[in-house]
Amino acid sequence: MSLYIVVKRNPYALKGGVLLERDDAGYQKVETRTVGSRVEVIRNVGFIMLHKELDPYVMKVQQKGLDK
Repeated sequence: MSLYIVVKRNPYALKGGVLLERDDAGYQKVETRTVGSRVEVIRNVGFIMLHKELDPYVMKVQQKGLDK
């Protein structure tokens, strides 16, 4: 799982700067908090969106665990 940020205008009504978590199922919006210089995910919010639909609009911010 990794954190991604929306960096481009998109047809899915996600504003720039929104953080998403990517896993095997797709992307899901997350609520976060900052602890020192780290960003921690508090909980997932909303629906899961497919990888192929959002890949052109997001950029990886932080890797968690063992990403491929």
